[in-house]
Amino acid sequence: MEAPFIREKLPKISHWPTYPQLFVNSELVGGCDILEEMSNNGSLLPLLKTALPEKAEPESETLSTQAVEQLVKAGIPDAKVIVEGAGCDLLITVVSEQFTDLSLVKKQQLVMSTLTAPLGTGKLHAVSIKAYTPEEWQVLSPSTVPGLLQIQL
Repeated sequence: MEAPFIREKLPKISHWPTYPQLFVNSELVGGCDILEEMSNNGSLLPLLKTALPEKAEPESETLSTQAVEQLVKAGIPDAKVIVEGAGCDLLITVVSEQFTDLSLVKKQQLVMSTLTAPLGTGKLHAVSIKAYTPEEWQVLSPSTVPGLLQIQL
């Protein structure tokens, strides 16, 4: 067994001592003897059919970078949002006054709260977040003009 801890924990959870254990619709049906009896008397197959979804849901598509940007801006209206990457490999950089006096964790939680729905549905997978106040962003950005290199003498 690849996960030996299951043998240790499952009987405590299911209150059933033997293996295998079959669960259908989150309810324990029983162990091997019960399953064999149900198979022989014809009651197992109808029970298993109740566990099949009536209609399989289509795989969820990932959100576009523009959709992610709009979601963040809807939750943090003053935000400057830069979304880089594609699919499930996104780096989201957010600059907002709302981050003033917030810890790094609180900043990221604020951004994540704008993405709760798509993360829950699978339309958005893992993301990396960088959150800055405008002052922090200014320190990191040598120039506010794209393509202009600032040289200090």
